[in-house]
Amino acid sequence: MNDKNNKINIWIDCDPGIDDAVALAMTAASRDALHLLGVSTVAGNQTSDRVTGNALKLTAFFGMDDVPVVRGARGPLVRPVEPAEDIHGADGLGNCALPEMGKNVTSESGIFYMYTRMMALPDGERVTLVPTGPLTNIALLLRTFPEVKKKIARIVLVGGSSSGGNVTPAAEFNIWADPEAAQIAANGLEGQEYELDENGQMVYPEGKSSMSELGWAASSMAYWPNVMLCKTWYYEPEDVYDQMK
Repeated sequence: MNDKNNKINIWIDCDPGIDDAVALAMTAASRDALHLLGVSTVAGNQTSDRVTGNALKLTAFFGMDDVPVVRGARGPLVRPVEPAEDIHGADGLGNCALPEMGKNVTSESGIFYMYTRMMALPDGERVTLVPTGPLTNIALLLRTFPEVKKKIARIVLVGGSSSGGNVTPAAEFNIWADPEAAQIAANGLEGQEYELDENGQMVYPEGKSSMSELGWAASSMAYWPNVMLCKTWYYEPEDVYDQMK
């Protein structure tokens, strides 16, 4: 919490990714309640270069030019990167072309930047980590700088499933992509996990009852409990339903 303005300090670690794009959009729309310290990227839905470029475009597109974007891990701890191009498209955003916004990466040493930014928080302030992709950066942060734990309020992550996976019958992508990192993160801090099946429950804000009524950000956003997941940029509604079954 930021004591000066009563906002919640958050850091988004992501691999944009359509779902990550919606999460960034919702964060931009919630800056009266959230203080976004920064955005780090991790290879996952697409390669490091693509997801980092997407994060730069998205933060600028959503009016968050002041938010630093840093490059994190270029691949999982042990295994190779296996992008989800069949879900997110060749560009990672469902072939939704965003304009070049001229924003540059703040740091190529994302883990160190995350550490220094969090440790610089005033006494009494902590941050909620919000990883929406593989947990490689979170694992590296906790292993390399264990003292940073005192500045982390909690981890709110997207990963896992209790009712079946979206990569294999049992495995959800973000955990499957780097299970070793997920194990380190799980042991490192108290976390709050939002599973694949939970993300399929859509909740609209008060007074709204359909996607078209949301309006902002080209009606591509949906309000989901705690995390946003939306594939309508790339798939027809029938395909989204099939993906969720």
